[in-house]
Amino acid sequence: MGALRDLMRLVRWSRDQPRPSFADAMATSVQATEDVRAYQDALISGVVGPHNGVPTTALVEEVRQLPSPSGRRVELVLRIDGPGQPRVTHTAEPPRPVRVGELLPVWMLRFEPQRFSIDWTRAAAS
Repeated sequence: MGALRDLMRLVRWSRDQPRPSFADAMATSVQATEDVRAYQDALISGVVGPHNGVPTTALVEEVRQLPSPSGRRVELVLRIDGPGQPRVTHTAEPPRPVRVGELLPVWMLRFEPQRFSIDWTRAAAS
């Protein structure tokens, strides 16, 4: 008898919950479809950019010089402005010096912010 009472409470509770409009449900499904396409494209091409990513920024928390023939290879510790504010380590040969505290423009996948690329063309313009 207790299980039936719990089930009835659950049914009443679910009826009291707000329901999204049809337009909201469609917008959510369109966004999910676009996210899946962007993710698949990034997996296949191995590149995140304007064609499959969303623009955001990454805060440079650390810069470590790495040995390389060019002398420009660095390891960057970045805090990406995205879901969960992930802290990632990225190795690159930047076209210009990068400083701690600097904001770099990046392209990231909306639901997987650890997949990103630094947009050095926008970074050079700023």
